Amino acid sequence: MQHLAEREARLNLSQPEAVLAQRPGWDSETPLSLLNVIRNSEEMLSKPARQAWRALALFEPKPNSFSEAAALAVCGEGTRALDALVDASLIEVNERGRYEVHPVVRDYGRSKLMEEASDIRFVHYFAEWIVTHSKEWTLVELEAESVFAALTLANEAELFGPYMRGSECVLRIFGVAG
Repeated sequence: MQHLAEREARLNLSQPEAVLAQRPGWDSETPLSLLNVIRNSEEMLSKPARQAWRALALFEPKPNSFSEAAALAVCGEGTRALDALVDASLIEVNERGRYEVHPVVRDYGRSKLMEEASDIRFVHYFAEWIVTHSKEWTLVELEAESVFAALTLANEAELFGPYMRGSECVLRIFGVAG
């Protein structure tokens, strides 16, 4: 089980299959693995949905969740792309109407993430979000993981303006700064 802590090991889990049980469009040598199933799902997406999914891989995986407004701001696509991802089971909608991404699906999306613009949208959205909603404790609790992920990314990417605004606000919320 220790080896499943690595992204590549999780994605390459497979199960042998009889030739008759193979999926349409897959050759007989293609094993039924998480990687191949996810890759097949990705190939069936439109380009906007594929880009949206890769951008949404910036969010922390389940049990974390995120709002539709956050998803739209970060992915830079419309609701049609989000609907396609839900239809393909690449993201889920929980009982509170918030989106979630499974850890393995997120791993694959992150391995394909190459668009710096998504990182910048993620950082700016949550830096502004925390400033705007700092007194709404219930919302802050729901978005805390995403806020912290955005601040970490801002620091790593040397986006110091949003990093400072967001960090100062977080420190005020938790009573650390005057």
